[in-house]
Amino acid sequence: LNVSRSEIDCYVSESGLKPNIDASNEKPIYSRNKIRLELIPELEREYNPSIRKAITKLSEAAACDDDFMMQEAAKIYEYMRYGTHEYVIDKLIDMHEAMKRRIAALMLEDESVHPTYELVNSIVDVIGSENPSAMYNLPGGVTAERRYERLVFLQNERSEEHTSELQ
Repeated sequence: LNVSRSEIDCYVSESGLKPNIDASNEKPIYSRNKIRLELIPELEREYNPSIRKAITKLSEAAACDDDFMMQEAAKIYEYMRYGTHEYVIDKLIDMHEAMKRRIAALMLEDESVHPTYELVNSIVDVIGSENPSAMYNLPGGVTAERRYERLVFLQNERSEEHTSELQ
């Protein structure tokens, strides 16, 4: 968003590049094209002529904030590790939701489970559950099991599809 079409065209021309232009790029048949061809121009016309700059500034600030939060989450995560596949979660229970989510995503990645939005939320739910022995079945036959102040990831004997319910 922070580079205009005319700047791109100028760069292509000055560099002697011959881009492969896909005709579908100029048709509003895909969401990304509709946003680029219709929504952003309408927002510029009707609401804010500087919407691209505003979105760029917002995305840069969000990326900076996310980078900082991930660095902090990684420090806490390393402190929480307790052997293989086990984490001390007593201090995590009272942390901000944003930090819990990042740490839950790191746990899932370490357990070779892709951290989707739903799975991250499920791990956060297990951590914050009033049930000190809450559990959640993850994809690939992995179970996240809370054992009071610890969270343990267990590889089940037989691989099962994950359930969408907190147990």
